Amino acid sequence: MSSYSAYPRVFRSELIHKLNFFRDSKIEELGQYCNDIDLNKYHYSPVIGKKVSELKIQNIRKEIIEIVTELNFPNKPNQQNTQDFDIRITKYLFENLDLSPNEASKNEIWSFFTCELIPDIVKWRFFFNSDATSNDALIDRYIGGRRNTVQRLWWRAYTFKNLIKEEDPYSFLKYLNSDDMREIEERTTLFGNLNLVRAIAYSFIEVKKKNILKSTLPRDILRDVIRRLLRQVPWLSFESLNLSETRFQVVEVYNQTLKNFNENTFIQSTEKNISEHKIINKDPEQNSDKTILSKDKLVNLISQKLQTNFKITNPNFVTLKSEDKKHAVAIYISKRYERTNQKYWYTINNNHEQFLAEAKSSYIILGMEEKDFCFVIPYKWFDERKDFFSRNLTINGSRTHLYIEDDAGESYIVRSKDSDIPLESIESFIFPENFQSIQSNYEPIHESQLIDPSIQLIKKYGNKGISTSELIKELRSILKPSGEDTKKLKGRSDDKFSQKVRNLKSHRKLDNISNISFLNDRYYWLNNIYTNKNNLSIPNSIDWRSEHFIKILKEKLPLSGGLKAENQWNVLKMFNNRSILDFQDEASKRSMLAQYKNDYSNHKNDMPWWDQELYYCLKRKIIKIVDEKDNDISLN
Repeated sequence: MSSYSAYPRVFRSELIHKLNFFRDSKIEELGQYCNDIDLNKYHYSPVIGKKVSELKIQNIRKEIIEIVTELNFPNKPNQQNTQDFDIRITKYLFENLDLSPNEASKNEIWSFFTCELIPDIVKWRFFFNSDATSNDALIDRYIGGRRNTVQRLWWRAYTFKNLIKEEDPYSFLKYLNSDDMREIEERTTLFGNLNLVRAIAYSFIEVKKKNILKSTLPRDILRDVIRRLLRQVPWLSFESLNLSETRFQVVEVYNQTLKNFNENTFIQSTEKNISEHKIINKDPEQNSDKTILSKDKLVNLISQKLQTNFKITNPNFVTLKSEDKKHAVAIYISKRYERTNQKYWYTINNNHEQFLAEAKSSYIILGMEEKDFCFVIPYKWFDERKDFFSRNLTINGSRTHLYIEDDAGESYIVRSKDSDIPLESIESFIFPENFQSIQSNYEPIHESQLIDPSIQLIKKYGNKGISTSELIKELRSILKPSGEDTKKLKGRSDDKFSQKVRNLKSHRKLDNISNISFLNDRYYWLNNIYTNKNNLSIPNSIDWRSEHFIKILKEKLPLSGGLKAENQWNVLKMFNNRSILDFQDEASKRSMLAQYKNDYSNHKNDMPWWDQELYYCLKRKIIKIVDEKDNDISLN
C-alpha cells in the first residue's frame, strides 16, 4: 500500500473571491485566519494513501513558521531573506510532505497550502507592501499553478535533486538562483522533458563553475541556449532521444551559443559528471528500472511485421525507410508522464508528416519505455484524425501531440478536440498481437452506476454548471469504460458509454434530486434557498419590486396548465436579471391588450397571474430573487 499522504484540495472557484481579503489583511490577521483548520470540510484524492492527519498539518505550519522566523518574519524581508526562504523551504517541502509526483501535480493541493495553511507567509514573502498588488500577482502566488509560492519550490527539488555528484543532494541550489530556474521552468515546451531540462541546468552550472565567460552574463547564455533549443523542437523529437543523446545535443547548443558570444567553449566530457535523476520512491516495487523498450527493438519489431529491412534516414534515429522505398516509418518512445495524468506523450512535427506522406505505405510507431510491445498505426489513420488532436504552430511549422491513456486496461488515443468521443481505442494496432491488453471479463457500465458520480461532479461544478459533453468526459476519466462500452453506435458519432450518460437526461434519472437544475444543456447545483411553504409573500411595494431581481435557475419543465402556462413562462424568462417591477409592467401591459386577452390566466384569489407565476417558480426552484448586490433573498 502506498505510504504517500493525501492532502486537502481547494478549488480555484472557491478562492477567487478571497483575493481581496489576502490583499487587504495584515500578516497578523492572516495568521489568526489559519489557526482553526477543519480538515473534514475539504476534498481529497480517493486513491492516494491515507488522509494527512490534523497533527501533521499543524506540525508543517509550525515548522515552516520556525524557518521563516529565522529569516526576519514577520518583519519586512530583504533580498537575502527571500533568497534563503526559497532555498530552505525547497528542502523542507520535499523532505517532509510525503507527496507523490502525481499528487503534487494537482494545483488544488498547493492552493490549500498557500490559501489555508500559510497565507500569512505568502503575504510576507511576496506582498509585504500590498497597496498596489494586482489580482494577477495574487493569483500567481496564492492559487495553485507553476508560480505558486510553494508549488514551484517542490517541483524544483523533484526536478534537480541529485543533479550534481556532490554530497549534498540539493547542491544545485548553490549554483542556480530563482531567476535562473525560472528561465527554465517557464518554458513549458522544454520543462516537460526531465532529461532535457536537467541537461540544460547542468551545463549552465558548468558554465558558471568553470568561470569561462569573459564579458557575457551567464543568464544571457542561458536565454540564448533556450531559444536555440525551442527552435529545434519542431524538427527534433527530444522525447525520442536517450539520455546520452540528449546531453550531447544540449552541449552542442551551448557551444554554439558560447561561440556566438565570442566565449570559450567546453568539451563534451564535462557532461560525464551529471548525476542520473533518482528520486527515492515510497513504494519499493516501483524503484526498479522498468525501461524495456529501445529504438533498436522497435526497428526489429517493425521489420518483423512488414517483413522488410529498413535504412535509417535520420541521424537522431527517428525516421526510417525500407530498402525498396515502399515503406516509411517514424518511431517515437515515451515514458509515462506522471505530471500529466499518467499519459504517454508523443510529438509529430510537420517534417515527419511530410516524410511519411511521400511513401506508398507508412506507419507511426508509438512505444512505451516500460513495455515490450508497441502500436503500429498507419499514417492514413492518423492523417484522417489529426484535426481531433492538440496541435500548435511555430515559426518552423506545425506539431501534433498524441497522448495515450491506459489506466483502464485498454489503451486509448486522446482526441483532445472531440467532445463526443474524447478517447478512441487503439488495441487493434498492438504488435506483437499476443500482448493484447483488452480486458476479456469487462462488465458494461449501467446507467445506475452513473448516478452517484454524476451527482458529485455536478455538485463540484456548482453554479458554474457542467455541460453534458463535460460530464461525459469527467465520467469517462473516473469510470474508465472499455470493451463494449467504447464501441460506436451505428450511424452515430457517440459510443455506447457517452449515450448512457446522455440518457441520464432523457430518462430523467436526476430529476428527483432537488438541488440539480438543467438549463441550456448544463447541469447546475443549487443551494437550498426556498422551502415548500405556502405562505411565501412578495411585498407589493413598488420600491421593493424595483430593487429586487429575477434570476432564472432552470427551464420550467414539464410545463403544466396548457398553452396559457407556457405563454406565462415565455414572458417571465425574458426578465432574467431584471427587476420584478419590469416583469410586472410587461405582464400587465400584455394582459390589457386585446390581441393577448386569451393568452394568459385570469386573476385568482385576487392575485394577478404574474404573481401566481412567480410563486409557482419560486416554490419549484425554477427562479430565485436577489437584491442589487446579487444576494439571495429568502421569502417568508
